[in-house]
Parts: sequence; C-alpha cells; structure tokens
Amino acid sequence: MKSSTKIDPIPAPVKKYFFRDRQPPNLRTEYDVLGFDADHCLVKYNVRAIMQLLIKCELEDLHEMGYPD
Repeated sequence: MKSSTKIDPIPAPVKKYFFRDRQPPNLRTEYDVLGFDADHCLVKYNVRAIMQLLIKCELEDLHEMGYPD
C-alpha cells in the first residue's frame, strides 16, 4: 500500500539555517542524482549538464592532441 504523504527531503532546521532569504532547490525534480563528494559535502548532479561538460572537455583534449574538429 503506497502512502500519498510526501516527505520533504530537506529537514526544516536545514531550510531555516541555509535558506533564510531564498527558495531551497527541489531535490526531487531539479536533479537527477544526489551524492557526496570526497569531503562529505552534498553534491547535486544534473546528469545532462554533467554529460555535456564531460563531452566538451573530452573533445577539447582530443583537439589539443591533434585530432581534427
């Protein structure tokens, strides 16, 4: 049986402390993946944007190694 109650992924004390003067992000809809980086900071991944950046960087590296545009 599914519950129709939606749980906010950002606890109220966190919102109160970090988002006093701005709207917090919608973690369910604005990001594809959430994770932690090496120093345990929360990282928000937008997979499409990351893939575009990685492809751009890889193409620049290939171009610098002599591959044609």
